[in-house]
Amino acid sequence: MSAILVFKTPCVAQRGEDDLVFEMEARRVPKKIKNQLVKISKIVISILLIHLSCFNVEVSANSSGAPNWTCKFMKPGHGRQQPEPSPFSIQVSPKVITPGSPITIILKSVPGKTFKGFLVTAFRTTGTGPRLDNLIGTFQGPANARITCHGKGITHRNSIPKANIVLNWTPPNTLTNTDRLVFNVTFVEQHAKYWRGISTEELTAANFPNQPSPRPVTQPTTGATKTSSMGPQDTFLKEDEQCGKEHSCFHDCFNGRCSFTVSWKDAGDSIAFHLKMMPVAIRERWIAVGFSQDVLMGDDSVTECMVDRKGAVKVYNSYNDAKTNHRLDDKVAGLSKMEGSFVNGQLDCRFHRNKTSRYDPKMFDLNEHWFMMFSDGDALAGDKLPHRFDKLPSVTSNKVNLLFLGSMGAAAAQASPLVKAHGCLMTIAWMLLTSIGIVTARYGKPLWPAHTLFGLKIWFQIHRTAMVSTMGLTLFSFVLILIEVKGISIIPDVTGKQYWQLHPWFGFMIVVLSMSNPFMALFRPGAGAPGRIVFNWMHWGVGVFSVFLAVITIFIGLDLPKSGASMSSLYVMAFAVIYLVFMFLLMESIPCILKKVAVKKTYELNPRNSTYVLTRQESQVSTVTNSPSPNKEKEIRVRTIVITCHYVIATITSIVLIILVVV
Repeated sequence: MSAILVFKTPCVAQRGEDDLVFEMEARRVPKKIKNQLVKISKIVISILLIHLSCFNVEVSANSSGAPNWTCKFMKPGHGRQQPEPSPFSIQVSPKVITPGSPITIILKSVPGKTFKGFLVTAFRTTGTGPRLDNLIGTFQGPANARITCHGKGITHRNSIPKANIVLNWTPPNTLTNTDRLVFNVTFVEQHAKYWRGISTEELTAANFPNQPSPRPVTQPTTGATKTSSMGPQDTFLKEDEQCGKEHSCFHDCFNGRCSFTVSWKDAGDSIAFHLKMMPVAIRERWIAVGFSQDVLMGDDSVTECMVDRKGAVKVYNSYNDAKTNHRLDDKVAGLSKMEGSFVNGQLDCRFHRNKTSRYDPKMFDLNEHWFMMFSDGDALAGDKLPHRFDKLPSVTSNKVNLLFLGSMGAAAAQASPLVKAHGCLMTIAWMLLTSIGIVTARYGKPLWPAHTLFGLKIWFQIHRTAMVSTMGLTLFSFVLILIEVKGISIIPDVTGKQYWQLHPWFGFMIVVLSMSNPFMALFRPGAGAPGRIVFNWMHWGVGVFSVFLAVITIFIGLDLPKSGASMSSLYVMAFAVIYLVFMFLLMESIPCILKKVAVKKTYELNPRNSTYVLTRQESQVSTVTNSPSPNKEKEIRVRTIVITCHYVIATITSIVLIILVVV
């Protein structure tokens, strides 16, 4: 038992002197420190409030209704569109809009069903420009409804289940007799389930003064085929056996199963295209093929096929600029033999596109070689929503000669350079600089005791430089992503990937926290001041929480499709976290390990009979007076070697992670 006491004693309190003082002070905090705690807490809270006030951020809280940003496409920021028919409907009366006469709107449920949320808007189908600009009229509703969409929509006020809702809509005096209007509603049954794109038939306007008579509204003929009802359907398309033989193909087929195929064939002055995709869960959907000089989105000529709420498939030309897609002024120029169908979840579209165009320079010459892209997404009332968030557009690995036969597989399009720069800077800040700064502050204080750098201890200069650099890189990285997404990124609720939505908000918190600690340091009490212990705990707490949050946020960011990162980057990130935990455990164990080694050597130099039992008094003497103290110089040497190795390993790990993000 005595021998056990001798071996256990070295492991009890091998801490630095500062740590012991810190621990002793923590056990008995004087009352006068409370004032210091209150002062520092007020400073931290003020800093957080100042940072938060710098951003006009809207948070989607479905329990209190749809925020303004959801009005453009009527799509909630949570849940997913349901493929089965909606158990909810909208009825309006009368069917003709007249001046000063309100329209009564009834949102109804089938027996046994209720909805928690809704969003209703009215818009001109004959208008031009962005759909949000065509929202018109004013709504009135009961106490459990509120106005949204900047005054042009109405939504729920609470999440209490509703069987039906009666609303009123008043037309504006600016309507003309040529206007056609549609009421559109999104129903939310519960957080994870919604139905979007439920519309009324077109309503006409009549008896508006000083306006011309109604004119018929014409639409381009596309040879559209109406959809059949959604019945049992296959999950994948079958691979086209004629690819590379009778026509060329671009697809994502694997083991004979595909989610999309693009096939084409030279037809003289034009090229005949055939686009197919499955499964398509909702009726209003679009698929598109694009032609680009590179594998990045932007500066691309696009031809899209869209199925509308009536089940008709239409074909249009459009163009991707740096951020958004715009239809061409003459959106069907150079297109012919357009037809399509939407049957049992399969969207099928055929068209001829002229090889050259004299209509618009944004219609690229198909005689040249291009990277081909395929993307898809939801649509609403003839407007495209952005492409799917859970999957980047597919792109060919090389430029394609459309005049020759071939079969090309698909790869994911590359992420934006700003997104990659954002990821690289965050990796440098939180996986390299922060780990160096924290490890140095925790374990580097006894090192280099006789040396200073610019008048201050070396460990402090390393710590301060690393953490201030972390703050700077975090802020710069934050600005880059704000520029990329034009504000705070709104990530939709993708089934099984709901944690993606945490990334922008965690990132915002990290920015605030990274700025708070340096600001707190400006108000740090002196070494002997009573409030120093409170500052130490707060400084430590904010720092540790920041690192914890940053690690989670980086993991989520690497998993986002927009990052373009491979699974290997997640493995490297996991290794970095495990290594950092091991590093802390090793550094904490060094004094104990050295003490045990010293004790073992002492016993080897003074062997005892294994059958000899120490008396209680001898045990106490052995423990107190005869146990060797650790060699401080040796401990410092070991710490220096381990910390130096940590700098190297952290640097190498960060470089590997950056390479995986960039490539």
